[in-house]
Amino acid sequence: MPGAKWTPNSEMMQSAIASMPEGFGIWGVIAVTMISGLLNGITINAVFAFGEEIAWRGFLMKEFKGRKFLTAALWIGIIWGFWHAPIILNGHNYPQHPVAGVFMMVAFCLLFTPMLMYFRQKSGSVIVPAIMHGTFNAVVGISAVVVTPANDLLYGGPGLAGFIVLLMMDVCLYLYDRYFSKERVFASLL
Repeated sequence: MPGAKWTPNSEMMQSAIASMPEGFGIWGVIAVTMISGLLNGITINAVFAFGEEIAWRGFLMKEFKGRKFLTAALWIGIIWGFWHAPIILNGHNYPQHPVAGVFMMVAFCLLFTPMLMYFRQKSGSVIVPAIMHGTFNAVVGISAVVVTPANDLLYGGPGLAGFIVLLMMDVCLYLYDRYFSKERVFASLL
């Protein structure tokens, strides 16, 4: 992203390296951070994400029963995004741009929702999207350790860089669902 710099020698990275056993360099820190993020994602973070997932992929999906999958994903994504408005306006995720950040969070939720709903439909359980949501929350900050951003609207998971990744994943999931899956979730009714 424009203005972002790869900064493996940042103060945050040097502090992380200093806290590791001898011989751990930048890649060791990244590996440990990813592994601990994955473990936290399927345990404690999943418990916290479960509260949101009960509402968005539990209650609201039931409320949209009988509607097209993508229509429900659109509305659930919008509602979920605006639900974050109070915390975003207080500087979470987009401290440089809190007002624009509300709309960025809506866009983020619109892009993340189809994937979470897809796996909710396929698994029949809200636990799967809770694990996915918790894991995402646990590992998304790793870019902050090695990249110094210039603009909070562009970098990381909730920024434009993350949007590109989520959009690519949604497209891949859609193509998989359309051409390879036995039951076509994207084309179905909830």
